[in-house]
Amino acid sequence: MKTHFLHNMKITLEREGSKKYTKTSYPVRYGHYSEIEYDAFRYQFNKNGEVKYITGTGPDWPHPAEWLKRTTGNDWVYYSTGSYYTGVVDLFGEYYMPCPAYPTNSLFKENPFARQSVAAALKTFDKFSRHILGVNRKATGKEDKKLQEFLTLLGGNSRDYLRHRADRLHSIVKARISVLPPDCRHVDYDVIPLMINDGCMYNCSFCEVKSGMELSCRSRSEIEEQLYALKEFFGPDLLNYNSIYLGQHDALCAKADDIIFAAEQAYTILGIKNSYMQEPRLFLFGSAESFLKMETYFWRSLNRLPFYTYVNLGLESLDDETLEFLKKPVSSAAMKKAFKRMCEINKSCERIEVTGNFLLGEDLPGGHIPSLVAHMGEATPGVAGKGCIYLSPLKGSKNTKELLNQFRAIKQKSRIQTFLYLIQRL
Repeated sequence: MKTHFLHNMKITLEREGSKKYTKTSYPVRYGHYSEIEYDAFRYQFNKNGEVKYITGTGPDWPHPAEWLKRTTGNDWVYYSTGSYYTGVVDLFGEYYMPCPAYPTNSLFKENPFARQSVAAALKTFDKFSRHILGVNRKATGKEDKKLQEFLTLLGGNSRDYLRHRADRLHSIVKARISVLPPDCRHVDYDVIPLMINDGCMYNCSFCEVKSGMELSCRSRSEIEEQLYALKEFFGPDLLNYNSIYLGQHDALCAKADDIIFAAEQAYTILGIKNSYMQEPRLFLFGSAESFLKMETYFWRSLNRLPFYTYVNLGLESLDDETLEFLKKPVSSAAMKKAFKRMCEINKSCERIEVTGNFLLGEDLPGGHIPSLVAHMGEATPGVAGKGCIYLSPLKGSKNTKELLNQFRAIKQKSRIQTFLYLIQRL
């Protein structure tokens, strides 16, 4: 790590952050990154010289423990301590509340991007990008080689170029990832997406993130082609990634052997073994039916992978009237069977964690909450702290107080960790 003072900037190269994702009440930076302090802001950059974090250093910044993060999909997300609310950890299982710049399903309508200091951070970044180009020319032949290379990288990464990079990512995977599994919170949503199928089995009318496409699976050759393109895309910054998202909306619909193939190839081709980050993770979605069709040999194979795997199930409700109301073409018997199987897998498979999604809504039939409370109160999770239930507001729900009352009623009776689901895309 070396620090330079150059033209109103403090530049620190090759900082080493934490190697493990952790739950803390203060900001933690992960992996290898470089940092510049300029004006009233601190900018942090990945190994490709792309801005990843912005934090205010002046008195006008909302809170010293809050920050902006730019995703690989080129979205800005503000990490709030939830100062307007109480019990952020109790609500989300994290010490922060991600507030994306795009509409999401959060019950809390905090808009940090309307704050003058946050808007100034993004505006100053544009000014800073232009400033770097001039600094780089002046620094030529006067500073060390690593600083030269870093400034050259930064000079080419304008906001227009960053948008182009995000378009390139979506072109590689041939999809816009409208939602990530909620379990991705455990790695701060830093995942490499690998599409093994498209569309969804149901395309339910209540779903805000459906693609509208019929379900289809990708071939092994298509999966390998993606991986080699992703390796080139992430380049030097691959060092900072150890987690894979197998998409899209129901990856368990793919053949069992193809899922294992995709995970193994991702680990090998992307060099996950060589990542700076420890404890590799694998994330995927599943439906009740695709989950129940998987036989024991699949779970044994998944459990032997070099990843700790999270499987997130869209269960929605355990009440037939509610499922009919939602136009979900699955019986409550199947949902209850999947719920029971979820608890069994969490108990028997050391390196697999299955979580479930259910809905909240003031207009849902009266049997929804009682049936959910009854099953969650009787659940036998087996391993302490393993497994999780996520509750997501139904599209169009507006009564925040009523939905929070529903959430607390369920959480108080639940024997499984229970949190609100904050939809994030990539």
